[in-house]
Amino acid sequence: MLKELVNIYDIHDNTIHFVRGDVEITTDKIGKALGLSWNGEPFDNKVSENDLNNEDHAIFKMFQGKSQAELTMLVKRTPVDTEANWNLFKRAFFIFIQKVFLLPTSSPNVTPKALPTLFGLENTRGRNWALHVHHFLLEEIKKAKLNNTKAVHGCCYVMMIIYFHETHFGKNSREPEAQPPWIQFWIRENLIKRLHREQNHPTTHPSPQPHPERTPNDNTNAETPAIDDSEDENQPPPPQFKIPKTEEAEEAQPAKEAQPQQSQTVVEVV
Repeated sequence: MLKELVNIYDIHDNTIHFVRGDVEITTDKIGKALGLSWNGEPFDNKVSENDLNNEDHAIFKMFQGKSQAELTMLVKRTPVDTEANWNLFKRAFFIFIQKVFLLPTSSPNVTPKALPTLFGLENTRGRNWALHVHHFLLEEIKKAKLNNTKAVHGCCYVMMIIYFHETHFGKNSREPEAQPPWIQFWIRENLIKRLHREQNHPTTHPSPQPHPERTPNDNTNAETPAIDDSEDENQPPPPQFKIPKTEEAEEAQPAKEAQPQQSQTVVEVV
């Protein structure tokens, strides 16, 4: 599903064009989907080491090039007994959540684009996190399409949530729209049901009409027709998904050669 959405995503107008309408990917929708602020001061695109004082430079070096495993241990082991430790925990958590979900890449190390969030902890709620996620996603999709690469970095998952939400609660929907964050509505049960419907009645065919180019800050919303997700008695039941093994079950299996950790939200387009 993620591969298909990336394939039909129009990088010129930030829109998914499909057979029954268009779904724009805008900053405010990303904020509503994930529960992130979409107003306020944006983060810098990168950190200039020459502009940092000694204290901030030490913080920057502490997190520069950190791996996902190192960030995981830092989050787990950092106490929050003092203000200094609490700030260290917040910084570690911000970088960790970007590595695994908001700004994922196929690299085992954190992207430099996440490092500007290390600073200005006194106003983290007032920063434009949705724009931060949107800029990175758009930049990575453009890069993948222009260079014809398979791996697409960025939070492609949010594109699916927006697409599902807007087509489920479209202009013809009989169901009251779920309030933000939308990800709370799209729990496992609803996702499986919708993915099953997409498998049997795909709607993500590209639309041939050209559209004017838009930027991540253009929050123009177009009406989208609703898609009925109700079960069809003539269709087979949704597929059964395997439940992950417990730690006890994993310990009973023979040890396998360790593989480098990668984010599960990185999409490979074929």
